Amino acid sequence: LVGAFDRAFEKLAAAIKGAATADKDMPEGLFETVGKLPCFEHIHESLYYAHLVDNPHIARAFILLPFDLKITWVTKFVTDKFT
Repeated sequence: LVGAFDRAFEKLAAAIKGAATADKDMPEGLFETVGKLPCFEHIHESLYYAHLVDNPHIARAFILLPFDLKITWVTKFVTDKFT
């Protein structure tokens, strides 16, 4: 019985660890993608990148967007934060 509990807790711990790290994974090339967007000041790019790092699920969605929608998302962020 003790062995069964040990195995169950090991599986549970592994699942929790996997779930916790999966949400923190950042898309490859995110910094470069944000930095290459035209028409934004450096401070806006920097703060938007920080926003994406704080919200990995948004970063994963952002990186998959077509170029024009990336511009839209950053524009909305800048407008919401600075106006």
